[in-house]
Amino acid sequence: MRRDVRAASIPGVDDEFREPLERRIASLRAQRELVQDELRERHRELNSIDRRIEVAEDLYRQEFGVDPPEGPAVAPRMRRETRIRRSAQGQLPWKDAVLAVLRDAGTPLHAREIWRKLQESGFESDAADPVRSVVAVVIRTPEYVKRVAPNTFALADSAESPHQQIDTETVAANGDRERSTA
Repeated sequence: MRRDVRAASIPGVDDEFREPLERRIASLRAQRELVQDELRERHRELNSIDRRIEVAEDLYRQEFGVDPPEGPAVAPRMRRETRIRRSAQGQLPWKDAVLAVLRDAGTPLHAREIWRKLQESGFESDAADPVRSVVAVVIRTPEYVKRVAPNTFALADSAESPHQQIDTETVAANGDRERSTA
């Protein structure tokens, strides 16, 4: 059990020793708090990475029908920061734009072809790998899109977007509007 006795009340205690020790204790406590804050932030980052690993593994399983191979961890490569344009800047969200392209095509399309048609319609992205972004969108929307072959997708039988019907002219018009305001 710790006693709450102040050093000042103890006769013969040297202030030259007490005051620096009190400052050191306060400094160490503050340092501990900073490290705890950093640890909490690292924990959030770790949880985020775990979620991204799960999504990537699910994508692998869906695409290839088997679990991803186990292997040694690869040193992470540094990525440039990406910014995905949002509808607030006058561009459709990824999901709506991809659904519009598939709806307009009326036939299954490969992910590269979906991205090419998105670009032709004026859709822009700063994603490091936009084709992978297309695949991620369709994998996350099985109620609207179905996989018909490796990296090839079509609208699901009941593919009605929760948003209004959107066509590629809307995608192009929004892209033109964004460029004209820039």
